[in-house]
Amino acid sequence: MLSKAISLNLKIGKDDFSKAIGISAAGYALASLAGGIPLAISLIIVTVFCIKGLNCIFSTSLFDNQGTFYMALPLSEKEIVLSKVAAGSIYMLLLDLVSVSAIFAITILSYLIGLDVTEILMSPLQQYMDLHMTAGQIAVLMGLSPLKMLLQQVFFCSFAMAALLSFNLIKPGKLSVVAWLVIFGINAAVSSGITAVTGKLVGSGFNIFLLEGLTDILYVVVIAVLLSYSSKALCSKYNI
Repeated sequence: MLSKAISLNLKIGKDDFSKAIGISAAGYALASLAGGIPLAISLIIVTVFCIKGLNCIFSTSLFDNQGTFYMALPLSEKEIVLSKVAAGSIYMLLLDLVSVSAIFAITILSYLIGLDVTEILMSPLQQYMDLHMTAGQIAVLMGLSPLKMLLQQVFFCSFAMAALLSFNLIKPGKLSVVAWLVIFGINAAVSSGITAVTGKLVGSGFNIFLLEGLTDILYVVVIAVLLSYSSKALCSKYNI
């Protein structure tokens, strides 16, 4: 039943996230030709569609046309939360993968045709190269990067679900733009903070793989807490 719920939520967010993924890819392609302005504009538009898509996933199938709470499928509160967080995370991970793939493609193309895109795009390798890591270490970390991206997006969607439930902002046909912008801002600050701290610790001699492992464990623990809180909040607010 959980797989059916995830599939249902993926269908709910399909339209908005299809547009977001297409615009993201187009933005990177245009950036290689026309500079960073098209990329910045596309990222803003992508964020808008992400907010719309996630908001639809979180609220649709929980309310009827009159706004009365109901469940489209016979699920427990945990399954409701898991299905919505999973669907949102899958789409956000796809966006990440599209961005990384586009950056690699443009970087390779730039070398082939002699186009300088260093001022437009930042290579995903740069954060590792700045730490003076070996090619083998970089290869291992890049190979594991999809897992890190998935954990980050599950954290983001879990945090968003918990925050919206806390302030009773999951409502049919309603979209709290301010709340979503705050959620995106906090998530960006957390990611940047973890990256900065990790970089400083590696620079001080700490093992990068140990730090990455500890960071992943921290993500898993926080995600578990957020999912548990969201399940309880959903149960208490809607009397499941």
